[in-house]
Amino acid sequence: MRENSTATAWRRIGLTALLVALVWWPARPGAEDDFPLSTYPMFGHVRASSSPVRTVLGVRADGRRVPLTPVLVGGTANGKQALSTALNAVRLGRTEALCDAVARRVAAAPPQPPVVALEVVTDVWDTLGALEPGAAPRERRVHARCEVP
Repeated sequence: MRENSTATAWRRIGLTALLVALVWWPARPGAEDDFPLSTYPMFGHVRASSSPVRTVLGVRADGRRVPLTPVLVGGTANGKQALSTALNAVRLGRTEALCDAVARRVAAAPPQPPVVALEVVTDVWDTLGALEPGAAPRERRVHARCEVP
């Protein structure tokens, strides 16, 4: 009986060591992210202190700028796709065309409160500070401005 429990204990130790090695293997120095275990590299890298965001802002009659929904910016409910639409327009120099397209969508389904103009912008945000209440971008570059019909 004693021999059997000793063998069981060694099997448990071996299995535990194997599991620890499997968990450690992707995280070992010089390892690449790999299936089935991941080191989640997107969370393990140092972030830049600022992050540029290209988007379209609505301008109210009082001059305040407000974010628009992804549907108004990119014609999609997906926020990442809407941001990609704005990014591509800035990269390709098609900000006037984007502004006009968004203006047509805004005219068809105006946000509340309504906006009178639009700006295609690149806002540079403090990467962590952007999450604080009342945060504002460090800088803003306006690529195009158009009126809402």
